[in-house]
This record gives sequence, C-alpha cells and structure tokens, in this order.
Amino acid sequence: MPNGLWAIPAARAAATAIPAAVCALAPSLCQKAAQAAANAAQGCWNAMHNEADGSFNSNNPNASNPFRGEPGDVSQSNNSKGNKSQERLYGDDGYPDFDIDYDHSHGNSGMPHGHQWDRPTDGSPPKNSNRGPDFPL
Repeated sequence: MPNGLWAIPAARAAATAIPAAVCALAPSLCQKAAQAAANAAQGCWNAMHNEADGSFNSNNPNASNPFRGEPGDVSQSNNSKGNKSQERLYGDDGYPDFDIDYDHSHGNSGMPHGHQWDRPTDGSPPKNSNRGPDFPL
C-alpha cells in the first residue's frame, strides 16, 4: 500500500472507537482521535499526489469514478471541462475507502475536501449512505 494510506484504517478505528461518553470525560482523548483522522487524511492526500512507484494508475475521463476497483488502486475522474473532479482510493475489498472531491464544496469543508467510506455492520457491500460527511483537507 502506498505511503500514508495505511493510516486511514487506523484513523477510522481511532475516531470511531471512542464513545461520546468517553469524550465527555476525556476530551483530550477525542482530540487525539480527531488529530489522527486529520493526519490520515493528509497522508492519503500526500500518497495520492507523490506516488514514486507509479501506482497512481487510473485517469478516468468521465464525471464519476467506478464504484468498484482493484484493492489499493486510485481512480481519478474529470469534469466536463477536463479538470480533476475526484480521486477515489479503493479498500482491500475493492469498494471505495476514501474520496477527495476537487470541484465543489459542502459549505464549510472547502475545496478540496475528503469523504471517508465505512462498511455496513452486516458485512454487505457499502452503499452511497456509507460515504461519510465531508471534512476539509
């Protein structure tokens, strides 16, 4: 897996493993989890843009990325003007793990911004509802 991308599952686990009650009692623990998630997003960003090994292997001229891909691959889609609109990292199961959106904002998130994907607890494939909220990069 490219440098930095290993941190995404670790940050997801750190950020989601802390119950709200713990955050109320130990805010510094929650701050550390939030920082870990931010560091993972930055690591993903860096890995997608500084690939020395050539594994940045897809340049999709369409407006959206495929929902399935090879595990660990990154796909890029462009808007109708040919500008980069999104990069998507695929997880070990070939489903989306992380998106970076370049051509729109959700208000406070700005451009670019990221979305972390999670998985249904029943083990079924993810759906669009499993795409997490946006956060600034």
